[in-house]
Amino acid sequence: MKRLFVTFCLLASNSLFAQTFPVQNLQVNGNAALGGNITASGGSVSGLSISGGTITGTPVSGSSGAFTTLSASTTNPSLTFTASGSGSVARSYASKMGDVVNAVDFGADPTGTNDSEAAAALAIAALPSGGTVDFPKGTFKFNATLPNATSNITIRCAELGTTIQPGASMTSLISNTANNFAVQGCNLVNQSSFATNGILSTLSSGNAGISAWIRDNFIVGFTNGISASGQNYTISRNFLQNNTTAILFTNDGRNTSIDTNYVLGGATGVKLGITSQQAEGTRIINNTILATSGSGSGIELDAGLADVIMGNIIDQTGTSSPGIVANPGSNNVAKLHIIGNWIAAGQNSYSVFLGSNTADISLISNDIVSNNALAATAGISASSTNGLKIISNTFGIVTGPDLSLSGVVNQTILGNTSSQGGSNALGTTINGANGVTCTGSPTGSFATVAGLVTHC
Repeated sequence: MKRLFVTFCLLASNSLFAQTFPVQNLQVNGNAALGGNITASGGSVSGLSISGGTITGTPVSGSSGAFTTLSASTTNPSLTFTASGSGSVARSYASKMGDVVNAVDFGADPTGTNDSEAAAALAIAALPSGGTVDFPKGTFKFNATLPNATSNITIRCAELGTTIQPGASMTSLISNTANNFAVQGCNLVNQSSFATNGILSTLSSGNAGISAWIRDNFIVGFTNGISASGQNYTISRNFLQNNTTAILFTNDGRNTSIDTNYVLGGATGVKLGITSQQAEGTRIINNTILATSGSGSGIELDAGLADVIMGNIIDQTGTSSPGIVANPGSNNVAKLHIIGNWIAAGQNSYSVFLGSNTADISLISNDIVSNNALAATAGISASSTNGLKIISNTFGIVTGPDLSLSGVVNQTILGNTSSQGGSNALGTTINGANGVTCTGSPTGSFATVAGLVTHC
């Protein structure tokens, strides 16, 4: 069998050689431009440019050659991908490559030298039906906010091996206005305090879909680490450090889960605000909130209905900062359940502060303490609350009273314990009689009302 070797540049124009060439064991070294129909079996090809015609016969496989350039837009039906495992089906190469795009493929710079925002925006635009934009390990600088208005987009980083930081002044590092958006595994670091928000997600209250999943990120140094509006968020397993407010809902927050986050530093851990729609069914669960800066709060509710604060550690609270505050003013906070938390009062402040227009508030099985044994104004303060249950809590308040109530009606205070003695220790209310449960040996005489001890 003869072998054809071509070691020069071969030009075959369609007008002169528009024929079919059956060739066996073809080897082309150098540059070749071949027009027309070519049938080849065996051999090897290097530097081949094919214009027109089709590739038929045995499908191209990775074991029989190598491609030096292959585009995700390749439409050749012979080039397919089949996953391993029973039941897998063949997909076109273009379909497979469209699942995930990499920002670096669109010009993003992982060294942090050049602006990567425009390249990241192009990567999102390449996924008109949604998908994942990967940021590999490295540092990426954005000189403008990266916007997203496409549903079902995920920004995914390399398990905290990726840092994204602003390179110029901007409202937010990443912004979103579409459903089912996700940011996962990223270090968002506010270089030179250029950005106000780390992540800004703004959806209308009338949008009932899933708004966003924000999880496993490290967010540092913003005015608001995460700022959101709308409903149906999951904000989980993030580490938020030295943000003035770690997690802020400017409006709404209905049916949202804020869980298992770690907040270190800053003034306020979680704030549920309102412009037109209150938070309802919001769950703030199993977070550690160490808001140390002062003049803020661990958790703040400006309005809400049937919200749950459960299993959180709220400690190291700064001066003049309550652990939990519900002070709605002209709004309302109702049916709030505060269960099983450790709640430290900031110095000269409160563990829990309930303002007017609060109703049906339950505090059950919490530790109500002073931060680092510093003087607190009071453990729980309530003003004009209609319906208050304080049951089975443990109080460790220093200096101030365990309980300070004013204008409260329909209250039940039962089964609590206090480390204080005297008039600062709270009591148990049964049929209007007040009493306390003392720890340690009582000092002085017992005073009783209806058989209950009123002080130690």
